[in-house]
Amino acid sequence: TTLSAYSAEGVLQVYQVKELPLTINFINVPTGFDISTLDYHLDQETLLVAGSEKTLSGLTEISVASFDLSTFQLGKTYPLALQLPTGLVSQEGITAVNLTFDTEGLAEKTVDVSNIRVVNSAVEGSVSVITNRIKSVTLIGPEEELEKLSSFQVEAQILGQDITVTGGQQNVPVQIVVPSSSSIFAVGNYTASVQVDA
Repeated sequence: TTLSAYSAEGVLQVYQVKELPLTINFINVPTGFDISTLDYHLDQETLLVAGSEKTLSGLTEISVASFDLSTFQLGKTYPLALQLPTGLVSQEGITAVNLTFDTEGLAEKTVDVSNIRVVNSAVEGSVSVITNRIKSVTLIGPEEELEKLSSFQVEAQILGQDITVTGGQQNVPVQIVVPSSSSIFAVGNYTASVQVDA
C-alpha cells in the first residue's frame, strides 16, 4: 500500500477505569416483601469497568443481572449472564456471575389460598372472582414465621391492569402476598379466573 502523506489526524476516545461493586436486580418481588431480608452473594463482588467520565461519575455500583424471585429454590446456585449498562465495558473478560443465597433458617411451606381479591382495578363495570381457592401455593421464609403462619394470612391479589376491558371470563395471573410479614414470599406462578361484566 502506498500513501500520499506521512502524517494523519485521528480522534482517540479516552475512557476512565473504575472498580465498582456488583448488585442484582430482583424482579417479580411481591408487594410488601423486603428484599434486604435475603442474604445473597455473588462469586464476583466487584468488576473493573471502563467508560466515559460522564457515564462513570454517577455510579457507585452496577446492577449486572436480573433474578426472578418466583424461581427461587433453597440451596440452589444460579449462573447469571452479565448485563452491563450501555457505555460500560468489562476490563476482566467476565461474562457471567454465580448467585447463591444463605438459606440457613429458611424453610418452605405449602398452603391453599382462599383469600383472593382484585386490587387497583380500572375496568369499568363489575369484576367478580370465580376461583374459590388457589391450591398448593409454595411459600419461602424464616422457619419460625412459617410455623405460625395460617393460610388465612396469605392473600392472592389480582392486579387491575391484568384484566382486559372485554366482558366475559378471563384467566389472569395473581400475586401472592403475606401482608403480616415482610420476609415471606411465594415461588411459582399462579392464576385465577374472573368474570367481567362490562
